[in-house]
Amino acid sequence: PSCVDRDGVDALMAAASGGHVGIVRRLLRASDKLVDVVDKQGRSAVYHAVVGDHAEVVRALVLEGGAKWGKDTRDSPLDNAKRLGSWKCLE
Repeated sequence: PSCVDRDGVDALMAAASGGHVGIVRRLLRASDKLVDVVDKQGRSAVYHAVVGDHAEVVRALVLEGGAKWGKDTRDSPLDNAKRLGSWKCLE
């Protein structure tokens, strides 16, 4: 069983949103399937990291194969970082 809030946000998404790269890496080591999970809006952990402009978290997620943006868009994380003005994530 997984722990999610009422919006479908799990621990990896919450850690990514908060910029907690150490926790993100620890969770990814525990399960490489977490990067494929999306919340009720169809947003992945990498989406939450880009919205928070947490470049180090984005890099960790991408290196672990988490480059999926989510089911709600055809744009890549890079495209959405540009759109959202997440400049650190574009470096």
